[in-house]
Amino acid sequence: MVPSVEVGPLGLLGRSDLECFQDLALFRRRSHLGAGESQVLAFASENPGWEAALDDLDARRCAASLGIPLTGTLGVILRAKEADLIPAARPCVEELVLVGAHLSDALVERALSLVGES
Repeated sequence: MVPSVEVGPLGLLGRSDLECFQDLALFRRRSHLGAGESQVLAFASENPGWEAALDDLDARRCAASLGIPLTGTLGVILRAKEADLIPAARPCVEELVLVGAHLSDALVERALSLVGES
């Protein structure tokens, strides 16, 4: 079940906007992450039970060090296929690789096999 929360002007939840802004600034200073990754991490750290969707290696390392559950774009695609939200994962994964995602052929094939596409 998704927790019920209020969204402030900065799009972060649970505390004052000033506190959230300070958290974002801290994430960015300590990890050299971009604004988007920092916001995802701040949100996930404030909302237990949420999973962060991150592809950037530094952001994934930061999430792991904070104990934040995570997935990546590939995981989102596989879940969409499993939930019948998309008819096939392969075209999405191929497009992901075309736009620059660094996924090995072995990883792609293993991932696709998990959703019955080999």
